[in-house]
Amino acid sequence: MIPFIQKGDLTKLSGKRRNSICGCETKCKVFFTFITDNNDSDYILCAGDAKQFGFEILEMIGAVKSGIMFIGPNRAWTGEEERLIENYFKEHDCFDDNGRVRHGINRGLAEVLGRTREQVKEKVKRMRKEGKLKEGLS
Repeated sequence: MIPFIQKGDLTKLSGKRRNSICGCETKCKVFFTFITDNNDSDYILCAGDAKQFGFEILEMIGAVKSGIMFIGPNRAWTGEEERLIENYFKEHDCFDDNGRVRHGINRGLAEVLGRTREQVKEKVKRMRKEGKLKEGLS
């Protein structure tokens, strides 16, 4: 049974109730109620706890690879991310006949890396200038 998830405003609750839901150092502003058919198993998590819970589930099912996901999008590029891009371009035909990156490549890499399409597009452009990415399969 997949629970129904409802979002609530933690700031609208009384201080005592807010403190019983959120034990984070910086108090969360929202909470999530997980509701099932059986009302005995409903529970509430603050945003911080819900994020941690979700991360742990994704980690247990193998959806989180090498800590790349769930890191803010404005961080510096890591060597691991660059290697992932390099390996992808080596293993796949990523360029069209005009030497441009094929449609969908940057968006797909962005999803894997937890970045925006524009960030990946700029990174690929820089890596091409540096000679790290070459047209055609290597």
